[in-house]
This record gives sequence, structure tokens and C-alpha cells, in this order.
Amino acid sequence: MSDRENIKIALAQISPKIGDIEDNLQKHLHLIDRAKQKSVNVIVFPELSLSGYLLRDGVFDIAISKEDDRLKSFLDNSYGITILLGLVELSDDFKLYNSFFVFEDGKLIHIHRKIYLPTYSVFEEKRFFAEGDKVRSFQSKWGTFGVLICNDMWHPTLLWLLSLQNSELVFVPAAAPLRGLKENKISDSQRIWKLLCECGAKTNTLYIAFANQIGWQDQLYFFGESALYGPDGSLIHQASSDKEDLLLVDVDFQFLKRERIVTPLRRDERVELIARELHFLRTISN
Repeated sequence: MSDRENIKIALAQISPKIGDIEDNLQKHLHLIDRAKQKSVNVIVFPELSLSGYLLRDGVFDIAISKEDDRLKSFLDNSYGITILLGLVELSDDFKLYNSFFVFEDGKLIHIHRKIYLPTYSVFEEKRFFAEGDKVRSFQSKWGTFGVLICNDMWHPTLLWLLSLQNSELVFVPAAAPLRGLKENKISDSQRIWKLLCECGAKTNTLYIAFANQIGWQDQLYFFGESALYGPDGSLIHQASSDKEDLLLVDVDFQFLKRERIVTPLRRDERVELIARELHFLRTISN
């Protein structure tokens, strides 16, 4: 890790219109322009930000391939700012994925396809989406990054794998609704998301940028609270739970460097031991 300057990122906490790609696209471009005026280096939108979340059978009508002309606006704008956004992807083999695209310097440099598709409680993603099968860090001109989409974050092994691939910052776009509301008005989902991000950032010694949808879709309320968590597990800055926002936060690579020296958890990982024990589990399960 070289001695680099800080970068500024923007967490675009939005309430996309379900199935209205054109309206959502214009909202993206407006916020990208605002972020550029603030000298932001990277802007990240929530899960399925171009389409809205509760699509159900609508996924078939609004799927976008990576060659779709509507993505040209993001390619053109990515010379001034790196753009991360969520959409329904139509793959070359005609599968539909809950995907996250990364645009930089006129190119699509990374695609993450959601791996763990929740199909329980209010969620029904496996009915409509194919499962992703790769978790990879990617190289941006700003650093080494990774992406985990919403429920991926609830499976800590994925974040650990990105840490082993030298990710310095992991973006977690989400469509996280209120569930299990308590008397103190803090729901189970809000409480657990905070724990996941704090613990994940600390134990993997990296930044986590949580970008959540906000507002009502049908009977679900997406609670926002987009935030940046530091490599010491601290909450650096957080958006509100009741309105759209463009949260600007700084990523300090010197802070990351110090934390990795002081708390060398990544250094002490025993990957060979884990691989051996996983092999053992496979043998006894057969």
C-alpha cells in the first residue's frame, strides 16, 4: 500500500421508481453532476438503483445487457468520476442477475453479480434471478476495491475473501427494509446491519461503504442510513433514515495503513489451514 492521498466518495441514498429506468437514470445523472461539482472521486448508488427493488415479474421487461445504449451516459460521465450502480443484468446466455456495474474512464471495469439471493420473509429473489458465482476484488485508479450486494454481506466469508484479495474498500449497495421493529424504534435489520458493518470492517481491516435505498416500495420501507465505516470498525459518517441524500465522505489511506500495522489480523490469517479444514468437511459430508 503506497502513501496515497485521501479520496472523496459519495454515497447516493436514493428512492428509485419501480421499473422506471428513464426517470431513475436522470436522477443518477443529476447526482453524478452534483458529485463532480464537489470534486468527488467515486459515487456509489444502492442495489438495483436503476430499477427499484420490488420488481417481481417486471424483471423480465427491464433487464439491461452490458452493451445497452442507455449505459452510454455513464460511460461518458465516468471520465470525471468513477460510478457504481445497480441494475437487472441480462447476460449473454440469457440469465437475469442482480448486478452491480463499475464505470471508470469510459470503460465498464467490473461487474459483481449477487451471490446469495434471499428467498425468505419478504424476499423472493431466487424466483427471478440467477446466482452469481464469483467474488473478486478489482483495481480502480483510486485503489483496490470490492463489491458485495446486500445479502452477500450477511455471509462473512465473502468479505473475508475480498480482504484476502487486498481490498481496501468494499462497497455494499443494499435494499434493506425495516424488519422486526422494536419499541425503541430501532428495528432488527438496522441493528444487525450496523453490527455487520462494524465487525466486518474491524476484523478485515478495511473500509466499508454501505449505500442503502430509502423510502417506501409497496409495503416495505427501506431505511437508508447509508454510511462509511473505518478499518477500526468505527462509524465515520451516516445519512438519515427519512430522506434521500448525497453523503460525502473521505477515505484516508494513511488511517488504513496504520490500522493494518497496529492490528495485523490479515497478516496472521492461516489460509492453508482453512483450505485443509474445508477439504476435511467435504470428505466427511460425502
